[in-house]
Amino acid sequence: MAGMEERETARNEAHDRRHGPAAAPARRAAGFSLLRLSALQRLGIVAVALVLLWNGVRWALS
Repeated sequence: MAGMEERETARNEAHDRRHGPAAAPARRAAGFSLLRLSALQRLGIVAVALVLLWNGVRWALS
């Protein structure tokens, strides 16, 4: 039994050496996300969108 455990340990150590920190993919910068904005920022975006929408409606009706 001890021989099998030693082989498994050696196999795991070899695997760890092959896949060290250098093999990890590079992290990309996070893009824009509405979920990362604060509630106040989201309300501001909605307010701007509503003002633009109502100005478009007012322009179309004139």
